[in-house]
Parts: sequence; C-alpha cells; structure tokens
Amino acid sequence: MASMHDLSQYIVFDLETTGLSRYDEIIEIGALKVQDGEVQDTFAALVRPRCPIQPAASMINGITDSMVRNAPFIEEVLPDFFGFAGELLVVGHNITTFDLPFIRRFAGREGAFFAQTYIDTLALAKDRLPRLGSYSLSTLCDYFRIDPQSRHRALGDCYSTNECFLRLMDPDLCDISPNRSMPARKQKRVVPFAANYSEDTAGLRELHVLLMDITSDQRIDPAEVLRLGNWLLDHQNLRGNYPYDRIYEQVEKALEDGVLTEEELDRLLSLFLSCLSPVGKISCDGEFCLNGKCICVSGEFKYGSRSDVKTLMESHGAIWKDGVTGKTDILIVGENGSAAWALGSYGGKIKKAMELRASGCAIEIWEETKISIFRCE
Repeated sequence: MASMHDLSQYIVFDLETTGLSRYDEIIEIGALKVQDGEVQDTFAALVRPRCPIQPAASMINGITDSMVRNAPFIEEVLPDFFGFAGELLVVGHNITTFDLPFIRRFAGREGAFFAQTYIDTLALAKDRLPRLGSYSLSTLCDYFRIDPQSRHRALGDCYSTNECFLRLMDPDLCDISPNRSMPARKQKRVVPFAANYSEDTAGLRELHVLLMDITSDQRIDPAEVLRLGNWLLDHQNLRGNYPYDRIYEQVEKALEDGVLTEEELDRLLSLFLSCLSPVGKISCDGEFCLNGKCICVSGEFKYGSRSDVKTLMESHGAIWKDGVTGKTDILIVGENGSAAWALGSYGGKIKKAMELRASGCAIEIWEETKISIFRCE
C-alpha cells in the first residue's frame, strides 16, 4: 500500500453515469495505474444500468443504451475494479463529491473502504492556481495545454486528469495567475486525504449507503424495512448518533404491530430522503424576509467567499452567526457542498442543524441556489 506521503505509485479513476443525480447509475469505469509518473496499466469497463441513460448524459459522454445493453451489471464490475486498484493512493477530479459517493453507494460496505487515501485534483487546483477562476477538467487541460483524449469518456478523462495532476505537482507551473505573470512560490507539500474512520463513523456511512439503496427507486417495500430493521438491531452501538436514533425510533414504531401500511411506508420514505438530503425547498415567488433571521453557512460557495455571502445576507437584514445553535434560523450549504456530507456522513454544522431540527427547532437548511433570490433583487 502506498503510504500517506508516497506519491510515486497511485491509480487515477473516473466514472461516467446515466445522469448527475445521486440516484443515477454508473455506466463506465476507467482507471490508470501510475508508477513514477508513467502509466503502467489500464482498466476500462462499460456497465449496464437498470435505468435508461438520460439523453443529456449521452450527449456529453457519447454512451448510449445500445452500447451498454450487453455489458455486465455494476455488481460484476466492481470486484474487478477493486482488484485493479488494490490499496493504492487514489487520484481523480471532483471525486470527493461525485465519483466516490457513487462507488460507495453501489459497493455497500466494500465501497466504504475504497480510497482510504486520495487526492482530489479539483481541490488541488484551487490551492495551486488560486486565480484561475474555473476549475473544470477542460479548463485545466486548456490552461496546461493538454490535448484531452476521448473527452468525457472515463479512460480518456483519466489520462487528462493524470497529466493535470503531474503539472499541478510542478512548482514551476502552479501558484501563478492565469497570464502566468506572477512568480511561482515555494511548492506546498501535498498530503493526501486519509479516511481513517472510527467504528461509529464507518457504521453511519454504511447506514447512509443502505438508505440510498432503499430509496433509489423513490419507494419502499416491507422487505426493505425488515432488512433495515435487522441491521439497526445489529448496530445498536450507534445509539446516540444522528440519524441512527431517529431512524431506529421510526422503524421500530412502524414494525411493532407486524403490519406495514402504505401510510407508514410513505412516512419512512420521507424520513429516509430527508436524512440523505436535508436541504429544504423554498418558493421563489413573492417576498421572503431575512430581516432579523440568524444565518449560518457551511461548505464552499460558487457565489464567492464566505465574506461575500455574509455581506449579501447582512444587506438584507440577516444576523450572521459562526456556529449552529437552537437560535439559528437558516443554515446555508455552499453549492460545492460539504465533503463529509457527500461521502455519507455529515459536516459538523449540518449534523448539528439536523439534530436540533429533529428535537423540534425550526431550522431551515438551504442550498446555495436559494440566495439567488436575494442576489437578483
């Protein structure tokens, strides 16, 4: 296994999917095995989804339903992919909030322990090229004058990501403005993210994966509830953690009479979905007053820095708070999100808001797009 500081050997991986929702499916996995900067081996596999590929996705990646009709299902492909990856350091572009959650959703417990150590080139590029503005893989390729191979196909994007990664590690090419007029600073040491989970965190991540699997078709059947109930009983060491306690309470209540009604199933579905995606919806019609509302934020914002968000919110009368308490009215989650939340656990502020909301506090959790209501006034 590559150590935390050993960047001489790693894999680069990328996925293509039926769409961009967390409930979409994987249709292609590509990966490179790299040793001392040179590609030593490759992995490429099409995957047959259980739902049609969205036309918009096909327009981007060029993969159609007919191309994957005879491909193996994801359950058959993942063991081969994990065997290829082994325990090596993982590198990828935007894998924190996209590729890794997809892998972990479909791989269940096995996937929860994939990429224990990884580097996301999206975060790396933001650190090394602070004035670039856009950090898409295409933008990085243009900036570094890399000719992309098979753009938006998994293996082609792996080659592009690897070339970008190698350049991002070069102190002569990074930490400079887009016009390359600023002298390079001393290179910072890159420390891969190490996902060393406690027993409780690993269990909560597994629960997150189970909920995603149960709700993937937007419905629940009694067998799924019974299976979840057995899992909850086997993991009572998670008591005292959110959302375990809330889910345990409601599943136990639904099962106590031995009959699961449609109303109970609908209520459980609503609960599970709210645990997976606690961001609330607000109407863009009419007026919405922020005056006197206590606001807190979490994650990174496409709108700008937290200072920019603070200025915008305070200009509408909001009261800025650094932490989440029972007096918080709204928690706003940046569009770039919370890495911990996307990977199956919850960032501290989001978790606190959900716990307080479950106890009766009227805390709203907004996604960043909501602030456009105020930005456009």
